[in-house]
Amino acid sequence: MTPESWQKLAERVAASATFQKSPRLRKLLLHLCQQMIEGRTEQLREQAIGCQVFGRPSDYSPSEDNIVRVEVRRLRKRLEEYFSGEGSQEPVVIVIPKGSYLPVFKQREAPEAKPAVSEEDAAAPPETRGFRLGRLLWVAAAAVLVAVATAVGFWVSNGQRRLAAVRSAETAGRAPLWPLLFNENAETRIVCADASLVLARAINHRPISLEDYMRSNYAGKAASAPQGMAGLFASLPHWHWTDLADVRIVDNLHRMNHSAWYRTSIRTARLTQIDDFTNGNVILLGSAQSNPWNHLFEQQLNFWIDWDEKSGVDFVRNRSPLPGEPATYGGAMGGDASLVFSVVAFLPNLRRSGDVLIVAGTTGQGTETAGAYITTPETYHRLMNMVMRQRSGKLPYFEVLLQSRVLAGVAKEAEVVAVRTTPRP
Repeated sequence: MTPESWQKLAERVAASATFQKSPRLRKLLLHLCQQMIEGRTEQLREQAIGCQVFGRPSDYSPSEDNIVRVEVRRLRKRLEEYFSGEGSQEPVVIVIPKGSYLPVFKQREAPEAKPAVSEEDAAAPPETRGFRLGRLLWVAAAAVLVAVATAVGFWVSNGQRRLAAVRSAETAGRAPLWPLLFNENAETRIVCADASLVLARAINHRPISLEDYMRSNYAGKAASAPQGMAGLFASLPHWHWTDLADVRIVDNLHRMNHSAWYRTSIRTARLTQIDDFTNGNVILLGSAQSNPWNHLFEQQLNFWIDWDEKSGVDFVRNRSPLPGEPATYGGAMGGDASLVFSVVAFLPNLRRSGDVLIVAGTTGQGTETAGAYITTPETYHRLMNMVMRQRSGKLPYFEVLLQSRVLAGVAKEAEVVAVRTTPRP
């Protein structure tokens, strides 16, 4: 089907008698389908739907107001009712999988064909008719088995083998990390940095805390902004900007994991909420200075990208240095200013029901270089082998500190400086 036919199907369903007395469900159905068809899957999250469909304020809490979950649950049942009754002849059905707000248009499965009954069998007594029909079915089945045995054998031994080989090769090329983060069993959210926070820090001379960011009230500190900048500072919570480096990383992630991409959503830090880190998988792009959600995992990390207020430069704090390791990495603390550092961390989500990958740098160049390092097959497998060697060949949770040199404004290929690992359950 084409997007145009999907749109027409959604409109037919919404206009049907099944939805006649449910204007709220009609509006919800058309909104979800339109966002999916137009590729705005980042809008298919609970808070955005609550605001856009049900008129909730931008700062409402879905954990306290569950209108979206309730109405989507009703919508699923109403869709089942329509496609089993009034829309039973539709060749394509609309379903909304549990745990997701993304509509799926899927081909209806063809019903099993019933064997024909001859006039002689129809006129015979039920017992005789049953015996004849059973005999005919056995004869027909035997003939079919003989006729297709070779074809089935060939299909199984060749077609299935080729399909299995393709899937095996794809999984092997992505193993061991990416199949955990991108798969058919869990939703994956990619959270891009909020570029406006870099400007907010420059104006306010300090980073924005996660608490202030969640409340969108850091504009209240505009009084501390330089003269003439208060208005600009007050408008920052309404900006939805991200870094071009994050866009490139998302593109690379898609290239490596396109087979499971239908369960992936992309959003900015501004459109993210704490519930997003309690289920499924998350990839966080950018350090806490541009993506405050990193603070949720601050206590679990040894390598933490911090900000030196005096110099205004980011650096990496090494909380528990091993013998021979410095306590800090980066130009802010007197290091080589031509070096940028990055952290790649793999750890469990807040409820240990999924995994989180953090890709962050002391600069946007550092984040982009780290993203390229883990999405380039050669360096990705080199890194995986390195962290797995420390845990007897099993993939652990890990933190990796990378270093790259900047030449002519471009960060060159990174190299591993330090590694920490923790066993995964």
